[in-house]
Amino acid sequence: MKFAATLQHHVPFHDVDLMHIVWHGHYFKYFELARTALAQKIGLDWPQVKALGFAMPVIGVDAKYRQPIRYDDTLTLHAVIDEPLLPAMIIRYEITSQGGRVSHATGTTKQAYVAIETMETSLALPPAIEASLNAAWRAL
Repeated sequence: MKFAATLQHHVPFHDVDLMHIVWHGHYFKYFELARTALAQKIGLDWPQVKALGFAMPVIGVDAKYRQPIRYDDTLTLHAVIDEPLLPAMIIRYEITSQGGRVSHATGTTKQAYVAIETMETSLALPPAIEASLNAAWRAL
């Protein structure tokens, strides 16, 4: 099972430093923009996950910086879930520009499934989340 989302993002002036290079922390914001687009696409955005009785906090993050991003660049933000049926969802990201010819950064986030009522982390894929993922898979 593989889910993916891609969106375009234009780098605003307020994301850059005095050298007109994007501050490294904003790369995580760009990952989050891609993750949100992916979550909306598969029906597991925050409102849907909350309605199922779960939260999905980030429990791990990693980034590899390849080429600087500059003011006014037009970026393509990619998010991919290769295997969501684990006790935690791992999402891979890539930030590119110039039609994919320039890779600016890659990274991953790992999100746990936490029952809101008990605040317990699930060690298996919750059935309600699995049902939503299966429905999204059938809709592809």
